[in-house]
Amino acid sequence: MKKWLIAAVCLFLACGLAACARCGGEHAFTAENKCGVCGTEWDYTEGLSYAENADDTYTVSGISFERQESRVVLPYGHDGKAVTAVGEEAFTGRVEMTAAVLPQSVVRIGTNAFSNCVNLAEIEIPTSVARIGAYAFYRCGALTVRYAGTVEQWNAIKKGENWNASADGLRVECTDGSIAQDGTVTKN
Repeated sequence: MKKWLIAAVCLFLACGLAACARCGGEHAFTAENKCGVCGTEWDYTEGLSYAENADDTYTVSGISFERQESRVVLPYGHDGKAVTAVGEEAFTGRVEMTAAVLPQSVVRIGTNAFSNCVNLAEIEIPTSVARIGAYAFYRCGALTVRYAGTVEQWNAIKKGENWNASADGLRVECTDGSIAQDGTVTKN
């Protein structure tokens, strides 16, 4: 638990999500990828591709194959509009990917979004996510999901069929406990 807490704090700081005295708490990032209060910029991965949605938002649809990113951080926005989803098959088969960070603007993870990312070891999922598509983490066997909410909030997320299929080592770490791939809950 102590090692996880130290690692989480380091990652939290590295992502620019640390408490900010000028903001009176956490940064309030906008679709321009800047804090609306203090101007701090959200450091995200370049080379992502996007699809515009009917509701004037964007879905991340993938990453350039020239980019061999081990850690992918999605932006809050693109072209001044919110990024609200990880698209279907957006990162399928990206074996070089070991970590991913989703911003608070994301509400949906698409079908097969991270399937066959066999080396994906960690993903940060915010409480804004309301839906995880079918086979989203298929064959992500060693994956630890760092979820910013409680076990109850995680269980309330609508999950597609076999969202975690063939991910025998998958574990979800919540603020008040953890959930094993088979659904066993261990409270803190």
